[in-house]
Amino acid sequence: IRVSKDIGVISLIDPKIKGFSDITLKGTYNSEAQKINLDVNFDSLIYDNIKLNQFKTNVFDRNDSLIVRSSLNSIDVGKTKINNISLGATSNLTGLYSRLRIENETEKNNLELVTVANFNNDTINIRFPRSRIRINNKNWTINPGNSIFILDSIFRFNNFVLQEGEQKISIENKQNLSDAIVKIENLDLADLAQIVDTTKILKSGFLDANLNLKNALKSPEIDGDLRLRKLNVFDEEIDLINFDARLSDETKMLNIDGFIKDNDYSVQLSGNYALTKGVVSPIDLDVSFDKLSLKFLEFPVILGKEISNLNAFAKGQINVSGSVKDIALNGKATIIDTASLKVNFLGTTFKFANEDIVLKKKSIEFYKGGLFDKTITVMDEFNNKGTLRAKLEHNSFKDFSVQASIITDKFNFLNTTYKDNKDFFGKVYASGVVDINGP
Repeated sequence: IRVSKDIGVISLIDPKIKGFSDITLKGTYNSEAQKINLDVNFDSLIYDNIKLNQFKTNVFDRNDSLIVRSSLNSIDVGKTKINNISLGATSNLTGLYSRLRIENETEKNNLELVTVANFNNDTINIRFPRSRIRINNKNWTINPGNSIFILDSIFRFNNFVLQEGEQKISIENKQNLSDAIVKIENLDLADLAQIVDTTKILKSGFLDANLNLKNALKSPEIDGDLRLRKLNVFDEEIDLINFDARLSDETKMLNIDGFIKDNDYSVQLSGNYALTKGVVSPIDLDVSFDKLSLKFLEFPVILGKEISNLNAFAKGQINVSGSVKDIALNGKATIIDTASLKVNFLGTTFKFANEDIVLKKKSIEFYKGGLFDKTITVMDEFNNKGTLRAKLEHNSFKDFSVQASIITDKFNFLNTTYKDNKDFFGKVYASGVVDINGP
C-alpha cells in the first residue's frame, strides 16, 4: 500500500501534518495462524515543527512474541537535530524487553537505554539493567539493582538514582506508595542547554529541587521548591532564583511564589499559569521589585540591536499576563538614581534620573517623577539637557516604533564615526523642537 503525499487529504485528518513523502506499507497477515509481518517506510514527515527523516519499521511475530525493529535517521526540532535513533522491542504476555539507542556512542550526547518489564497478573516490574547516558561528554549512570513496581495507583521505586559526579536525580517513595519525592542536586543547566542549541543564551547555571509527587498514576499533583544558582544568561549573572511551585491535574493550574536575589536584583513574584488548552491568557503573575537591573533589555531577543551600554536600575510593581508568545506588561517602574543608555544608530548616550516608566500592554511610556505629565528631563553624555516626551509602541516586544519629541537649547543627537556608518557619520548638536517618529 502506498499513501500518496496529498497533503490536502491528510491535513483533514490532522492539520498539524505539514508535509510528507510517500508512505509505503508492505506485509502479510495470516488470520488462521495469527501471524503478521509488516514493513512501514517513509523518507520524511513534518508534524507541527518536528521533521522526521528516513523512518523504517518492521513488525513481526515469533514464538508467541511480537517483535518491533525501528530506525529513524534523524529528528529536527527547531535548531535541534537528533541523529541515529533505533528501537528494538520484544513483547509477550509475560513481559517486554526493549533497547533504545540515540546517536552513536562516540558523540558527546548519546543514549542507550535497556528496559526489562515483567507482567504478573495486575503488577508490572520494570528494570533498567544496562544503560548509557552521555550528556555533554559526561557519563550518567543508573544505580544497579534499580526497579519500579507498579500496581494500579501504587508504585514503588527501588534504588532509583541517576548520577554524574555531583549531579544527582533520585526518586524515592513516601509512606503512601502512590506518592514520591524527586530530588535534583547540582544539575548543570549548561549541559542541557547545549542539546537544544541555546548556549548563546544560557552559559551557566545549576538547578536544585525537592518535589513532592502525589497520586502520580491517577490525578497527579506536584509541589515543591526549585533553586536556580549562578545563572549566566547573555553574560548577565544572577546569583539565586528560588521558586515554590504547585501543579495540580485537577485544577490544571501551576501556582508560583518566588524571589530573585543578587546584588543587582531584589524581586518578589507570585501568580498562576493555566495549563488548560485554549486559554487565551494563561499567565497571571504579579512582580514587585525594590531593585531590578534593566540590563536584560540589551538581550538580542529584546532591544540588543537598538541599544547598548545600558546602566539602569528600577523599583516598582508590574503584572505579567498573556501567553508566552504574546506577553503583556502592565504597571509602573521608577528609575533609581541615574540611568544611561546608548542608541546605537545615533551613537548618542541618553541619561535620565528618578523618572517613571509606565508599562502598558502595547506600549512603554515615560513620565515625570510621578506627575504623569508625560515628559521627563533627559541629558546627553556632555550633560546638555532637554525635555523629552516619548512613547514606544510594540507588538509583544517586537516591531518597535517610537513617537518622541525633545525640546532643548542644545543637545547631542548624533555621535558616530566612519567605522559606525561610512555613509552618514559625525557629531551633530541641535536646538529647538526635535521630533523622532518611526520604527
